[in-house]
Amino acid sequence: MSACTCPDPAPAAAAVERLADPGPLSAPRLAGAGGVLAVIGVVAFTALLLTDAGRAWGALLAATVAVTWTSLGALAFLAMHDAGGARWTAPIRRAAEGWSGGLPLTLAALVALAACGAPLLYDWFALAGTPGHEHLFAGHAKAAWMSPARWIATTIGITLVWLALRHAFVGGIGRKPRRAVLLLVVAGYGLGLFTWDVVLALDSRFVSSMAGMYAAVGGLQCALALITITAAWWSRGRHADAFRQHTFHDLGTWTIGLACVWAYIAFAQYLIIAFGGMDNETAFYLRRMQNGWDVVLTVVALLRFPLPFLLLLSQRTRTCRYALPIASAAILAGGWLDCAWLVVPHLFPQGMPTLGLLPELAVGLGFAGGLLLLALRYWRRHGTLAHGDPDLVPVVNAEHLH
Repeated sequence: MSACTCPDPAPAAAAVERLADPGPLSAPRLAGAGGVLAVIGVVAFTALLLTDAGRAWGALLAATVAVTWTSLGALAFLAMHDAGGARWTAPIRRAAEGWSGGLPLTLAALVALAACGAPLLYDWFALAGTPGHEHLFAGHAKAAWMSPARWIATTIGITLVWLALRHAFVGGIGRKPRRAVLLLVVAGYGLGLFTWDVVLALDSRFVSSMAGMYAAVGGLQCALALITITAAWWSRGRHADAFRQHTFHDLGTWTIGLACVWAYIAFAQYLIIAFGGMDNETAFYLRRMQNGWDVVLTVVALLRFPLPFLLLLSQRTRTCRYALPIASAAILAGGWLDCAWLVVPHLFPQGMPTLGLLPELAVGLGFAGGLLLLALRYWRRHGTLAHGDPDLVPVVNAEHLH
């Protein structure tokens, strides 16, 4: 890997006194591609709904989880740095803010699930109000908590709070440390509860104290991958002066670090449950580690940890114009496949369904197209660089490294 001869994303250049404002982003072809992806997702979901309604809602749930975790990851990435007083994120601030815009998709999907899809995914939801609901939880107090009304109020309420926090945090100029701390605390606890409600609740008795952390780290990893790809794209045009080698080096270092943290959290969660050997917990993994789903898990692990870790381990490849986007694309593929692995085996414990995961991928592409359109809309309104930020020019000139 040290033999990589790729040119730097932004070659070393003289210090700049000011950066030209490229203005609002105009990318009609990319917007068209996002629209096509959104149409593909709608068509795929409709086709599934007519043939296998349970699978259709499962595909929608997997895509919803992926978009939610990634959008919150982008917000948390900025909030972490604002709270800590970091400056190096100034050039990529607008990129992260744009990719945090997927929460309206989450809200729309949750409303649809509450209205139609939840009884087909959650057995306790379908059994609510019947003796079978109490029997399902064997008299445990959890039965009172797992009710449709509480689930709807909590999931939609949390999403509305996230939207309000995002509205108060994104846009504007400069760091926002106090808002960042509030966002991290509220969004962090909310993400844990959200993950329990929409993912762990598929197996009504499954419990994991690390699920919230797993979701947070996975969302951060995927958000960073999108930010990195966006920075590589912008560095080739009118933004070339704003993205220097040291910024891409920092992005690569964060990519390596989050890959290691994700691997640690994922293995630690599995190890604790495996050693405990409790039926309520091990059933979740047994269903997802046999009948071909173990192959999917292996692919997820390879895409999210060793591939980006080894590819970017060299100092040279960490700023390579091609290596960084490749590693980021692998992480995004692994992130979506991870969400599918969490949801789809619940519906098909006997093995891979017809056409594999292609229908789920089509629905996921629809959500990806929607997220892309929302990000482009944000960049059209707010631009791609936070001009006026007192940290922007010093960071471009690497003054924060001295």
